[in-house]
Amino acid sequence: MPNVDWVNNNTSWPKLKPVIRCAVSSWIELLLVILPKSNHLLGQAPFLILVAGFMSPPRDPFIANLERELINLTLVALSFAWSTLGIKLASLARKEFAYAATIDQIYTGRYVEAVPTIIMTIFLFTGTTFFLWLKARQGPGPYLFATVLACVCGDIALTTASVYPYPTYVGKVIMIPVALHSAIAVTCSILVFPETLNAQFCKRLHAVLAPLLKAIEQQPELLSQCPNSDEFNPKPFMVLVAQSEAALAPTAASARLLKRDVSWGRIGARDWSKLHGITRRLTARANGMAFYFKIIDPTREKFPVTPAPSRPESVINTPSPSRPATPLTSGAEDSPAPSVAPTTVSSMRRKLHSHIPHLQLNLHNSLFRSHAFQDLGRLPSTAVGIFESQKYLNLESHFQHPRADMFMENAMCLLQESSKDLLVASADATRHVMAWLERLNSDRYWKLYGREHAKWSESVKENEEARKRHRKALNKFREQQRQIVINPYRRAFEVKSSAANSPLDEIPPHRYLFQSFLYQYHLLQLALKLGDFLDEINDLERTKRRSRLWMPVLPLRKILSWQKWEPTDHLDHDDDEDPNVIQGIEPTDDNQLGDVRKRNPDSLPPENAIEVVGNVIYLILHPLSNPNVVFGLKGGLLSVILSIPAILPHTARFAYVNHFVWGIIMGQMTINRFRGDTTFVMTARIIATFCGGLAGMIIWYISSGTGKGNPYGIAASMAVCLPFMLFFRLYWPGPMVTNVVLWVTLELVLGYSWQDSRSSSISSQGVGYHVAWKRFVLVTAGTTAAFLFSFLPPSTSLRHYIRMTYATTAAELGQLYCDIVSYASAPWVSDDEQILKSLLAVRAKLNRSKSMRTNVRYELSLRGKWPSDRYEKMLQIQIEIAYLLSHMTSVITHLEPAWAKAFLKRTHFLEASFQADMLAVINMISTAIRTGTPLPQITPCPLLDRFMGQHQNVNLLREDMEDGFGLPSVLNIDTLENEQYLFFSVGVCTAYGVVTRLDRLMLATKELVGEQYHIHGVDLTRNKEALRPQFRD
Repeated sequence: MPNVDWVNNNTSWPKLKPVIRCAVSSWIELLLVILPKSNHLLGQAPFLILVAGFMSPPRDPFIANLERELINLTLVALSFAWSTLGIKLASLARKEFAYAATIDQIYTGRYVEAVPTIIMTIFLFTGTTFFLWLKARQGPGPYLFATVLACVCGDIALTTASVYPYPTYVGKVIMIPVALHSAIAVTCSILVFPETLNAQFCKRLHAVLAPLLKAIEQQPELLSQCPNSDEFNPKPFMVLVAQSEAALAPTAASARLLKRDVSWGRIGARDWSKLHGITRRLTARANGMAFYFKIIDPTREKFPVTPAPSRPESVINTPSPSRPATPLTSGAEDSPAPSVAPTTVSSMRRKLHSHIPHLQLNLHNSLFRSHAFQDLGRLPSTAVGIFESQKYLNLESHFQHPRADMFMENAMCLLQESSKDLLVASADATRHVMAWLERLNSDRYWKLYGREHAKWSESVKENEEARKRHRKALNKFREQQRQIVINPYRRAFEVKSSAANSPLDEIPPHRYLFQSFLYQYHLLQLALKLGDFLDEINDLERTKRRSRLWMPVLPLRKILSWQKWEPTDHLDHDDDEDPNVIQGIEPTDDNQLGDVRKRNPDSLPPENAIEVVGNVIYLILHPLSNPNVVFGLKGGLLSVILSIPAILPHTARFAYVNHFVWGIIMGQMTINRFRGDTTFVMTARIIATFCGGLAGMIIWYISSGTGKGNPYGIAASMAVCLPFMLFFRLYWPGPMVTNVVLWVTLELVLGYSWQDSRSSSISSQGVGYHVAWKRFVLVTAGTTAAFLFSFLPPSTSLRHYIRMTYATTAAELGQLYCDIVSYASAPWVSDDEQILKSLLAVRAKLNRSKSMRTNVRYELSLRGKWPSDRYEKMLQIQIEIAYLLSHMTSVITHLEPAWAKAFLKRTHFLEASFQADMLAVINMISTAIRTGTPLPQITPCPLLDRFMGQHQNVNLLREDMEDGFGLPSVLNIDTLENEQYLFFSVGVCTAYGVVTRLDRLMLATKELVGEQYHIHGVDLTRNKEALRPQFRD
């Protein structure tokens, strides 16, 4: 059964308003086509207004529609001007003019001349190259359909004018319909259920909070369950958190235009920007809470017949470490070996300190199996990662505990007891925020100026009460309830000579405490951000009582600007995204790199005038080798080849009668930078053309029967069908190309049928079936030509795109890691808000690659299957690193300067030798993925052994540190209860997670590209004494 959930999810009144607006706009455009006077005004191709209506419907708020339509008009006008210039220059080179020639005489080809045809072909090539380059360079956004319409204008104008014996500027037959469509679309944006960016942003914030509220409400019940039972299932919580973060992408797209908006209301763009920043942090903290459930048992597999053991073997695809036994860890799963219960305070403290950091015991097995063995039926391959696996095995051999399940269950019970009140209060606060957002939008137009004093006072009072309730629960958690999870460890600091020897009285390993610390930290930060949200609401209610007109806050020169790294709507449905650009992150220039600079490896800086001129020429010509430019040139060449029948004397009439221009346009729109995308688009366009032609025939024959077309019948039929058609166009979650081509074909069948039934010419297609059939044949021809042309060099594979994308994101994660460490060391040199935005953009880029990977199966390869599982593993690891870096940034923000310095020292993040290894690993990974070069068999990995070092215990500082930053060197109960120690512990745990995932990313990269530089006889073991922690009594 097909999935129709998208229908139910979009039938609310706010979702139906854009559908009605778009339907009204399209119906008005239809009236312009069927009315004789307006039909004559639209020119020879009035149906193009219907095509433009479905390509660019007024679905968005006014300012977004205005921006898109202005870009459409600008590019179509530019194409019209370019084609007009070409036609004018061609006419200057023409020898024979025959202004009295008839259409029949013209299309015999007798007036075609070589030089004018060559000139117009050159203009067709350069114009198409430019617009296809622009489409690929700008990527998803308002330029997408504008470049399509611009190419259509150039194709029709230049191929038609080439056979005329005098200059004929037919570009206006595209310019006029597009201009009228833009006017109607903008007018409907103002008059038919108008919506501002302000209101849309409010709705999208509400959409972010809705799944977040459900996720928070689930937590008390989830934490009350036994983590070892089959009923324990945190996946629904993780899904809701993922939905909340996915809703941030449309919110960021609205935020891009928010400062350009003209709106009426009580809240302005700067106020919304503050609330947007808080909301982004809310989702990040919720993800941190979800991370807790990953680390307590990352290898859990539930089977309906045979239950899994308490510590099953690690799953190959998800070798995620769990929480270790000290603050230095975030992922160890098994417990240290049991020991005799202490009987003195000193022995108890030694017992407390003996739970050293560790890694999941089964990690080595899963890694080694995944690299050393292949599925049955495959040829054997050389194992990779043996060096790293052997080192991990040495680390794992120390850590086991037989009562791990009992400790985990007790820890979660205490965590539930400590957190349930704050979870309930956080859910209430989220619910209050959502109600305020709903009320804010509902009051926007009905209360044009202000609200009654009584209602305003009541609203302020409600906000104050919500703040007090939330603040009370938050203070209680910070001062009392937070420390409940510490209770099992207090015995280590109590002066009792007779400690119980029962296993029940054994002090649990510290990793369970720090797992609880991790959850408590993210819950605390979530509650604090909700408190900030409530404070902002209260301030806005008090200071912004009356509505006013908000004007754009950006300078005029920036209002209409749009860059390819800016976020936009519907990124998941568009193609031609640049793998070297991450939308949402501005490119870094040399001035932003601090004390480092890029250098040209092929030449020194110019030293004389000749070298300066040569360098300038190089800088001008070098961009021509850019993949986007090469793609544009290839598309331009394809357009010229497809236009040959339209410009040759003997085939011009045949091409004109059968509208070969459809094939040219389809060839241009089908070809993509990547072969897989081209193949997919070819298949999608052919299927969509068939379905659209069939639907167009049905509507035509229902409304007109076998006659010439009844204007009342067509108007009535489309009035009924348009809302359903636009609903499908706006909300169907399938590929954008299929969606658009289907409705464009339907409109072309109706438009051509209406036009040809009213006027007869040599290019008449007939009506109904005849139009649909010719359209289908030419679309098939054009798309097939593009498919075949995509195999000609230069040819780019979608597999290559995925690899380049992951190389780009890996390199960006490395840069962001450096920014975070710099922020911790010197907060004034980096901006934590920009870091968090960039991490969100990286995660969005990685998530979009999932949909791009689906088209890889359309690529024909005779060398073997694409290693999809290996790329999936790499994708998941990078997403985890991005999340962990976000969590680390949050922790650093809340650490006091002395604690931040201790954090950097404890994690070795300020040691040049360790950072050299970290950055070398990141650079090796990115470079190997980008170039496909095998990695050395021996690399700085695993980084974990140097990260743990020789002095890892529960104390704040290493024993070899001379400067203690004023902090206690030995752990005591006061330090354990200190909130800064909680932040410090979570920070070090998160750093541990980053390091271990870099090790895993290195292994995943080796599995992808292989290894080289083997050395026989190298020692793979490590001195076990070096792993043994040194403790103080």
